[in-house]
Amino acid sequence: MIPSSLPQTHTPSSEIQQPSQKFKVQKPEATNLPAKDIQVGKKADKKARRAAKIQADGKQADRAVTEPLNKQATAKITEQSSRKTPAQIKIVPETIVENKTISLFHHLESNRRVNTTVGIKDVHPSIIQLAVRFSKHVILGSTNRCVAMLHAFKQVIADYQTPSGTTLTRHLTTYINTQINFLVSARPLSVSMGNSIRWLKVEISVLSIDLNDDKAKEGLIEKIVYFVHERITMAYSLIDSRMTEKLSHHDVILVFGYSSLLSRLLISAHKNVAFRIVVVDSRPWFTGKTFVRELSDCGIESSYCLISGIGYVMKDVTKVLLGAHAMLSNGGLYSTVGTALIAMTAKDFDIPVIVCCESLKFSHRIQLDSFVFNELGCPEAVAAETDWRDVKGLKMLNLLYDVTPSSLISMVVTEQGCLPPSSVPALMRECKLE
Repeated sequence: MIPSSLPQTHTPSSEIQQPSQKFKVQKPEATNLPAKDIQVGKKADKKARRAAKIQADGKQADRAVTEPLNKQATAKITEQSSRKTPAQIKIVPETIVENKTISLFHHLESNRRVNTTVGIKDVHPSIIQLAVRFSKHVILGSTNRCVAMLHAFKQVIADYQTPSGTTLTRHLTTYINTQINFLVSARPLSVSMGNSIRWLKVEISVLSIDLNDDKAKEGLIEKIVYFVHERITMAYSLIDSRMTEKLSHHDVILVFGYSSLLSRLLISAHKNVAFRIVVVDSRPWFTGKTFVRELSDCGIESSYCLISGIGYVMKDVTKVLLGAHAMLSNGGLYSTVGTALIAMTAKDFDIPVIVCCESLKFSHRIQLDSFVFNELGCPEAVAAETDWRDVKGLKMLNLLYDVTPSSLISMVVTEQGCLPPSSVPALMRECKLE
């Protein structure tokens, strides 16, 4: 109880300080944004904070997993490398691919494989088949290749259809050029093939525009048949009859490789003249084996040797007969590689060298060597080892032809007659092959 003697004072309630009034909370000032925008902004901030938190948690988890693995792998590699001695550490040298092309012959065309999947839209199937056989050297010999090409052209012309808006005379030449280019992609054309192609283009160009396509095609096919008969088949018969007069009984005749003309000539001449044949052969195709087989089947006495033994067999030879890939304008003989060696050896033994060649093989080209113009065969064909490309500094050369100078040739027998090599240009003008 409060004594009554003490005076009682009255304190107004406004002067009493309440504890809650010591710290005042300042409310945010009112903004002019609508309530809907404020709510959207709060949701966006909340979503951003949640995404940042998830990302931070993920990085920590990845770090917790990868750091121990990296430490273990590093420790293992360090331990293994520390155990190896310097002798056990292998240093792999850089592999340098050596160029196996001989610089003197890099300009010559080499063996090529026919691509039968690209760019054959306008190529006739018979031409594709023929090109594959050319590239694989299934058909050998310039005359055989020429005849096969002309037979393929007969099929091309028979199946040809003139496009609308053009004529056969104008378009057929372009179409034939497409076939020729595909053949060239497989293997370069021979001289006889080139002469035959030029003749065929002339025959196409002189066709009448008013002539029916069927009759024009029939006429071209008949001309091709007549061309083969006159320039090849009849030429064989005339050369055969002229050469038989030059052979004598008990002759020993040397031939090199294989020639379809010489094979027919000797088999026919043996019916009237008794002689013996020496077949000289060389790598890589050994075509002389086919020649010996044909002669033996006809009962002709023959022997066989490689070109390395030419000096031994030449002492018994009385005549040398050679085939030709082409007769050049300067009287040189362009034929299978090794022919020049045969002619040189015969010259040393004073043995006559006779070349049998159709006028279809005459060329206006002049060659003094075998380097400027030639054809390269596959180097694997003359390589004794299959891994020769791995041998450092080893390069293979497989030339297919060489040039025999006119001074080593005694006579050239053609369907036009027997003439010296110097008369080749005059005979070319007469046959209108220039």
